[in-house]
Amino acid sequence: MASTLAALHSINHDAAVKAGVRVLQPSEVRQSLAHNMEQAKHLLNISETIWQR
Repeated sequence: MASTLAALHSINHDAAVKAGVRVLQPSEVRQSLAHNMEQAKHLLNISETIWQR
């Protein structure tokens, strides 16, 4: 898995975009993940006590 991850990180971003792959910056990934987690929290009705664990 490590070699696959290393290969993924070495892909040329411009070539990936031209091939139709959505390329995100780390800050965009963090923002998207935080948004998705908040949605899951509300949809699954997770209490704040459990959420803070």
